Amino acid sequence: MSTRPPLEAWGLTGPLVPLSGGHRNTVLRTSGPGAHVLKSTTRTEAALRWLQPVQEAARAAGFVVPALREAADGRLSVEGWTCEAFIEGTRPAAPARPAMVADFHARTAKILQRPGFAAVTELISSDAGGDVDLGAIPAPIVAACRAAWRAVAGAEEAAIHRDLTQANMSARRPSAPSI
Repeated sequence: MSTRPPLEAWGLTGPLVPLSGGHRNTVLRTSGPGAHVLKSTTRTEAALRWLQPVQEAARAAGFVVPALREAADGRLSVEGWTCEAFIEGTRPAAPARPAMVADFHARTAKILQRPGFAAVTELISSDAGGDVDLGAIPAPIVAACRAAWRAVAGAEEAAIHRDLTQANMSARRPSAPSI
């Protein structure tokens, strides 16, 4: 991964401004009108492509979600960087309405697990998958998680945002939480 995003891959120019909140990634913003956000990533192309229908489902459920932008050569990641349009957040988001969350879950029920990752039901017998390393968690907590996962094994599965916090959300208008 390069330390600076290759702006030319997306036809972008100009200075970059660091953005806060990238817990696992470096996040930069181009300045000026038509601003974009560039994020460092270690995700595979397949894992990034998987995200597209999940984001579409979130938008259809009423969330404001930026779309990953393809580079000129069609890739979503170039030298370890992704690009998406900048969405201005005006204030902290109101909590998502339960109906929106239920709609999102219904829309993602048929989407398979992200390539290279493990669903919680797979983590009942596996110690790792994607960003999860149960070996780094105290054994009693792992046992409690696995007990909870066994209780829902066989239930309908849907996408779950593992980091749906105020730091990952902003609202442009009261009716459209942003993820």
